[in-house]
Amino acid sequence: MYRPESVSLPPPPAAAAKPSKAEVAPKVKEFLRKEGDLLPEGDAEIVGIIDVNGDGAWEIIASAEAGGAYTNLFAVLAYQGGKVSYLNLVDREGGTKEARFVDGSSVRHANAFMIFNDEKRGKAYVQLTGEADSTGTKWTWDVAAYTGNGKAFRYNKTLSERITSEDPQKIFQEDDYLNELFRQN
Repeated sequence: MYRPESVSLPPPPAAAAKPSKAEVAPKVKEFLRKEGDLLPEGDAEIVGIIDVNGDGAWEIIASAEAGGAYTNLFAVLAYQGGKVSYLNLVDREGGTKEARFVDGSSVRHANAFMIFNDEKRGKAYVQLTGEADSTGTKWTWDVAAYTGNGKAFRYNKTLSERITSEDPQKIFQEDDYLNELFRQN
């Protein structure tokens, strides 16, 4: 019986060590300024460094002072090989966009950027957008949840609909994973 020679395969690439905030902060600020997402005199705060989908690639969550009253821009950035770039999302129409999320509210408008990282909802980047009627009591919500499969973060219709059915107004007001990131990092 013929036996082919054994072939040694290289081990799978090891996940890169988690970078520190001090290591990535200058690169993030430079990148966001270059992209026009940070005012010249503005600052960016690293909220957290995580790997939401477990693919071994680190994502940096940065809050950028991009201007606008009561509104923050949250940038979700990919960090690989010491380089920073926007994490790309596949939207509900199948197009790609950079992972920029808005967080803030006024009397009749609400935007919330949330990260779900639990058994109940799964692991996702989520944008909640709400608008109140003229009385300010009845809200209409749009939810866009993006889940990762190791290659990309795609709009997840099922999860978006489930979050919508949970009453986004209550979710908007609950403690979220961003707060946990602030505590951990």
